[in-house]
Amino acid sequence: MTTAALQISKKGGLVYDSCWFKDGRLHKIINQCNSPPKLSAGVSNSGYQQIEGCSLRTQEPNPSDSCQHSTTSLYKNTRHDVPEEKATNDVMTVKREQQMLRTSVINSFQSSGTPDPSALVEVSILECQQHWKTELKKGVAKRQNEVEEYSSQLLEQAENSCIMFAEQQNEKVRMLIQQMQNVQLESEEMRQQRIRHHQDRNKLHDKRMESKLKTARQKKAEAEVEAENIRRVTEKQAYLDSMMNVYKQVTESSKKVCLQLESYKHREFLPSAATKIMWKVQHFVEQAEHLVNDAKVKGASMDQVENMHKIVESVMFCQESTSKVIAEADRLAQEDISRKARIKASLAQQQAAVVATTKTSVTCRDKPCQKDNENTVLQETISAEALKEYEMLRNKQLQETRVYKTFTETNDVQLKKYRCDLRKAVNLTINTISDHSGTHLLKKIHRLKSLLDGQRVESSGRKESVSQITEGKSFVRDLLAEKLVKQSDEQVSSNHDSAFPNAAVAVALWCDFPEIGELILAHFYLKCPFLVPYNITKGQQQSNEDYYKSLGYNYASDGTIEKQDKYLKRMSGFMRLYAAIMVTQTVKNSSQHPYGIDHAWQWLARLLNLQPQPDITATMLFDFLEVCGNTLAAVYGKQFFKLLQVLQTNYFPKIEAVTPNGSGGPVTRLKTFLEVCIHTQRISPPKGKLQPDFWRT
Repeated sequence: MTTAALQISKKGGLVYDSCWFKDGRLHKIINQCNSPPKLSAGVSNSGYQQIEGCSLRTQEPNPSDSCQHSTTSLYKNTRHDVPEEKATNDVMTVKREQQMLRTSVINSFQSSGTPDPSALVEVSILECQQHWKTELKKGVAKRQNEVEEYSSQLLEQAENSCIMFAEQQNEKVRMLIQQMQNVQLESEEMRQQRIRHHQDRNKLHDKRMESKLKTARQKKAEAEVEAENIRRVTEKQAYLDSMMNVYKQVTESSKKVCLQLESYKHREFLPSAATKIMWKVQHFVEQAEHLVNDAKVKGASMDQVENMHKIVESVMFCQESTSKVIAEADRLAQEDISRKARIKASLAQQQAAVVATTKTSVTCRDKPCQKDNENTVLQETISAEALKEYEMLRNKQLQETRVYKTFTETNDVQLKKYRCDLRKAVNLTINTISDHSGTHLLKKIHRLKSLLDGQRVESSGRKESVSQITEGKSFVRDLLAEKLVKQSDEQVSSNHDSAFPNAAVAVALWCDFPEIGELILAHFYLKCPFLVPYNITKGQQQSNEDYYKSLGYNYASDGTIEKQDKYLKRMSGFMRLYAAIMVTQTVKNSSQHPYGIDHAWQWLARLLNLQPQPDITATMLFDFLEVCGNTLAAVYGKQFFKLLQVLQTNYFPKIEAVTPNGSGGPVTRLKTFLEVCIHTQRISPPKGKLQPDFWRT
């Protein structure tokens, strides 16, 4: 495209002669170059005329100047990028050259009369150049106008583009804002949806929780109703048991009163009040019997228990009155005997008979006095009823031991291995008893019951049964009772709360196997005779070691007796487990307790009829009241606190009197406990006691 453009240009239209040297035209060319140019006649005439016209119009304004001026002004107006000073200099230079040329032509014409051809040619060339410059300027101006127009168009297009771009940007911004607004609206809507969803979920959760809470409340209410019913049944049963015990005391006391009056040998000296006493006692017995029958039919209540206690107090008063009446009758009889003796002494012939009669009467009187002294000493150590129970349980335990004696002494390898497996089955189960959960404790109870029922129980990788030999059941029963009682010494003495899970196992086994309960009591009485209660006295032929062992003391291998504080701690463990058995409910709450709270009242009544012993009596009383006090207060109410008042007023000074100096710790604890209980009229439940809902855990 560049070559084609050059060919159509003015310079491209020129003809170049490249063969002038080869053709031998060197001299001709040199001559042409050295000679002046030749112009045609037309050119010469026109040049001359132009010169003349120029000379004649020297005074007239030069049209080319105006043209140049207009061109220059146009150039100045249109070519903004060329400096104005340079354009002015160019115009002035051209004018000067033209003026000089005209001046030289005119001068040559005036001097020679004919114009110089070379001057004409130069004038023509200058005019031609001026013409082309003018044309060039016009072209430049035209091109400049076109460029300016194009620039204006481009500027306009640019402005339009900018406007369009701005509008597009504004539109994009608007669209972006719209999108952001839409996103915000969607986000807000989603947030609102999440809030509504969260609220709906919370409402649903609240409804579920409310339903669960309602169900839990219903279950709790039902459990409370059930517990209340069980408590009422237990309370009524306890009331009935208490009434039966009191009724038993009433009947025994009434029989004793009637027997004393009927068997009295000097009935003729009895006053008429004796008959009234017998009638009152029989009336009290009828009242007590009526109350007991009514309680069995309609259920026992606290009022009936209080009435029974009033009856027994009245019977005891009658018993005291009987003693007074008999004492008065004895005095009258003695006076009568003395009077008769004096009458007989007046007769000399009957002196020997009187002496013999006197010796006989003295001998007869000495024997009852010796018997009365023995009874008094016995009553100060143990009651007759408690002694009978103690001997009965001791004989049963010895009889049980004799049954399996050959089994324990055998040297047969298989029997020894079998005996060891049975011992492991019992010991491992008892040693793992805890209040971890009701399910855990029920498993232990079920395992022991299965063993006692003769079922096979796994032990040391083998399954053993007590039915394999005839002595197996007796051996396991006695071993189980002994191991449960040993928990007092090994565990309860250092951890008081453990008394209640062990008591729960003992009560559960006692309900299904009454012989287990008797063996447990026998081992309790053997280890701690103060649970009878029994204040054992030293025999004349008894050594100190045997005596202290009978009281429950342990001796070391070197023959040293254990320290008093350790002994009291172990005895405290026995009392706490013994008391926990009496206040622990049965697993089946509907079943009757085999050794309930009435025995706690019986133990306390028996203890208050005995003389206190140093340290041990205060320790036993404190542990007993701390475990059983709350239940005794719930069952017997005001009567129990009256008994505590009697204990504090009448019995506690006896305890202080026998307490040696420097060992008042148990006495101080008991005194503080009694003062708080009597002042507040309440006793807190023992720590660690199993609640009714424990078996559901």
